[in-house]
Amino acid sequence: MKFERFSEAVKILGDRTRLRLIRLLMERPVFVCEASAVLGLSTPTVSVHFSKLKQFGFVKDRKEGQKVMYSLAEPPDPCLKLVLEGVLQYLRTSDEFDEDIERLKSVDISKVCPYEGGNSEEENA
Repeated sequence: MKFERFSEAVKILGDRTRLRLIRLLMERPVFVCEASAVLGLSTPTVSVHFSKLKQFGFVKDRKEGQKVMYSLAEPPDPCLKLVLEGVLQYLRTSDEFDEDIERLKSVDISKVCPYEGGNSEEENA
């Protein structure tokens, strides 16, 4: 792996919002609409952050109808795998994002992700 790519990957993981997303994924896979509700960010913003994490293999996605669910992944590059392991270890020992986890536990998916089969709030906006 070239230094520039490694450096970019480390910067991706250094973003507070992306760390919050990774912390959510440590609990369980989440839909973009769930993460958006938990973090108080727009769905497009959350999607961009997930896309950047996916670019380096830190997360993977799968579609369920109109919704996209993300989960943690194992980066194919051994150096990035070690970096992610370090981030996960830090997040395991930190209580900094505990409020996000509490909100995730109480989120009602049917209310924050009410669309199924095409007529989403995003499409109507």
